[in-house]
Amino acid sequence: MSLMKQSENKVLLVEEEFKSEGLMSEEDTIIDNIACDYYNILKNSGFFYLTKERIIFKGGFHNLSIPYSDISNVRKCPLGVFIPYKLVAFLMPLGLRVTAKNPDTGLTQKFNFSIAQRNQ
Repeated sequence: MSLMKQSENKVLLVEEEFKSEGLMSEEDTIIDNIACDYYNILKNSGFFYLTKERIIFKGGFHNLSIPYSDISNVRKCPLGVFIPYKLVAFLMPLGLRVTAKNPDTGLTQKFNFSIAQRNQ
């Protein structure tokens, strides 16, 4: 269930957690979220958050916080591990690729996500 469909108190608790972890600024607020997988070397399941200032991925093994000002491109992309799946993924791209400056290194990086209901 989307965080935004839950109580305002739950949203405020998540915002406070993100602020204490340095994932978002004190002035920032969450607009929406959705279940998501982040593909780096391995698949990492978690949630993709849209705030007024940035996108945040909060997962079991990895967290990302990317300001909109650091994003240079967003597009659909193929995702998959197995060769037959890659053919299907190429014909029907199931992922979302965000190209942005890596907050840790300052270099441009591609971040791949599999987001349910990506077209909404």
